[in-house]
Amino acid sequence: MSQTGSAAPLSTTIIHKLVRLVRFMLFLCTAGWAFPHVCTEDMDLTKIQNEHMARRR
Repeated sequence: MSQTGSAAPLSTTIIHKLVRLVRFMLFLCTAGWAFPHVCTEDMDLTKIQNEHMARRR
């Protein structure tokens, strides 16, 4: 029986989410000085901006 879904093991995914949570907590405690892009690190901001500009025209 083969598994479908992500190739990353579940433990790796959980560790990644915990590390991101710790970075977010440090972000909050330091008022954004540490890890200033933690809220947007997985976002394609250029794509979002281009979509927004296309709707405005």
